[in-house]
Amino acid sequence: MRVGDRAQPNGYSIIEVFAAILVLGSVISVAVNLIEDPRETTKKYKLESDVRALNAAVAVYRVFGGSLDSVTDPQDILDKLKTIGDLDTLRQMAGLTGTMIDRRLMAEMQTDAEAAALGPRAVWDPTAHRFILAYSGAKGVKSFVLDEAAALETVVGENRAELMRLALSDSWIWDYSEGLLGNGAAPTTVITVDPDDEGTTTPPLPPTSGPLLPPLFTKITGSYPITSFNLLLDFIDPNPPGMSQVRYSINSSVWTVYTGVPVSVPADAVVRAFAESIDVAWTDSVEAMHTYNAFTVQLAKPVIVADASKFDFAVNDINVDVINPNSGSISYLEYRLDPAAAWSAYTGGLKLKPLDYTLGVTVEARVVPTAAYYAESAPGTLFLEGPDGISLTVPEISFSDTNFSGTISSITVTITESNPSGSADIYYQILPAGAGVATGFSEYSNPFAVNEVDYPDGFSIRAYSKAAVAPYIDSDYNVQSTGSYFGTDLNTGGMVGRIYDLKRYADGSSTFMETQGDDPYNQVFYDAIKAMTPEITAGTVWGLDPLYLRQYYSAAKALYGSRFSTPQLTSSGNPELMGVESVVSPNYLVMHYAGDFSPQNPGFYRFSGRADAVLQVWIDGRLVLTANQAADEVASDFPWTDKPDWESYFAADDDNNWGNAPDNLKYTPVAGPWVYLEGEHRIDIVVGEETGDFHMNLRVEEQGVTYADGAQVFTTRPLDTAEESQVSASFSWSTPGTSAPPAFQLR
Repeated sequence: MRVGDRAQPNGYSIIEVFAAILVLGSVISVAVNLIEDPRETTKKYKLESDVRALNAAVAVYRVFGGSLDSVTDPQDILDKLKTIGDLDTLRQMAGLTGTMIDRRLMAEMQTDAEAAALGPRAVWDPTAHRFILAYSGAKGVKSFVLDEAAALETVVGENRAELMRLALSDSWIWDYSEGLLGNGAAPTTVITVDPDDEGTTTPPLPPTSGPLLPPLFTKITGSYPITSFNLLLDFIDPNPPGMSQVRYSINSSVWTVYTGVPVSVPADAVVRAFAESIDVAWTDSVEAMHTYNAFTVQLAKPVIVADASKFDFAVNDINVDVINPNSGSISYLEYRLDPAAAWSAYTGGLKLKPLDYTLGVTVEARVVPTAAYYAESAPGTLFLEGPDGISLTVPEISFSDTNFSGTISSITVTITESNPSGSADIYYQILPAGAGVATGFSEYSNPFAVNEVDYPDGFSIRAYSKAAVAPYIDSDYNVQSTGSYFGTDLNTGGMVGRIYDLKRYADGSSTFMETQGDDPYNQVFYDAIKAMTPEITAGTVWGLDPLYLRQYYSAAKALYGSRFSTPQLTSSGNPELMGVESVVSPNYLVMHYAGDFSPQNPGFYRFSGRADAVLQVWIDGRLVLTANQAADEVASDFPWTDKPDWESYFAADDDNNWGNAPDNLKYTPVAGPWVYLEGEHRIDIVVGEETGDFHMNLRVEEQGVTYADGAQVFTTRPLDTAEESQVSASFSWSTPGTSAPPAFQLR
């Protein structure tokens, strides 16, 4: 080994270790900054900066006599820092006496969810009298924000126990209170004496001359909403009483003596004030100055009121008023009734007519400013619903004849309406009863003819009143069909039926009934009627079997009946009424109608009537009326022969009515039992004719209801005027009670 060589160490020196740690720390710091959200990092740094600034303000506040011993809420801490010294404090304190922070400063607290998450927060430490930054634990301040509204609050004065105060009790300049900052103990009062005076002391005199202190303002420089102007401002004179008075000037106006009455300050004003000496030993203070700017606010939106929310032609007008909640000295109202229209000045109540707004209208209004620093309001709106249209009445349809026959090959149709002049036009269409296509709707102008060659199976006329002008709306349809004694109607309220010829089987072959003579033939006819009722027990008949009739020949054309009342007709008139005279001969016929119905009111009902030759009514398969002409032939099977109330309306000596003598029971109407009906039921009506004349009348009555003619003509829908006339003309002995609504409404 050479002289002077040293062994090299195996480890690192302490300096090298520290250098490595510093390098690693820098790298980690850069990595963390790269990972963190820049926005969150900015918020954290701002919070840290705010905490440092607030802690400095707290320290100054406490040095100059402020106390935070009993305060723990962060916002309460800020409110204490916004106070100023009261008059006594101002007279004795030589240090800072004003607010320590911006009066707009507010604490924004965390929510419970934010506090539960890890994140920076400012928390007040009452022991250390300072804010600290924490990342977990109790709920804290997530940020400190500026709130312009807080600047409007009145400045609060407080007495601050500063350690060094101008002496008021002796001849020394200072009153001195001994104590330690932050220990929370009450200050110790030290009696001040002259150190050269070994005995009695002479209190030091307060200053008797010099410059006065400037006055304090109860509102400080800032921006205030225009609605707070004019601001009311007061001044505080910090000088000894009797030494001065406060003078102020607004926008360089003449200096005015402050008398203690609040001063009115307009927007964008500069207010200056000084303490003016009224003692030659004192000199005027320097000027203090504050500026009060205004910021723009939006006007409150108008209120729109109306005496109705929907137009009604019966009421006519809707009255609308628009109310301005703002002062009329700074604004006015405008309105419009169409979003595409220009605004109009509102000068008073509006009267809106239904005819002008059949679809409704939106009333829109706004408040327009006339003074600076006010912005136009948001619009107020009110929608008024349009009126319900006035429904036109349905037109009336009448035929020159009820059906085509051997001598009638053309029927004239007349349609009339009774709506106000110019309000409607009549439109109609023709619907064929058999094969064929309905016509389109045509405007009606004059009566027109419908020919049998075009509609061999009969036809219906459908018509309605079409609105020509507002506010009228189209009427419902009215439908009138040929074969009207049965109310044959393809479209509304009709029971569906079929006609069977008992003289022929379904394949057209003869049943040979015609060869058996009248009596046997009649017996076969009634046997067929009775065969439809397989179960007859204890005077109650159950189990209608309409399928029994399927063995007989049936016309392909379906029947549609809504009422069952006819005058006395020849038997040949029966197929004609049904429009099947070309395929069915006029004797020994059975017609079966069926439908589902609901009574208007739950209760007891009964059917009554009489027919030549057969009339039967079934409810849910139970026979509730047998009103056959030949009661003696079926009396043993169908025993009900009670006379209904309306039987007395028959005239026994009138050949045109049912019967030639009072003792002829076969023409006396009968009534079935009272039956309780509620909800939906099945109804079947069987009508039959032997030979000779044909007529029938079916009525229904509700128990406890009095009818003009003893019972109501059975109908499944209300009768129109033409139908009422036909029914009424059919029976000279009575005017049927057709004005009452139908007892049953068929589906």
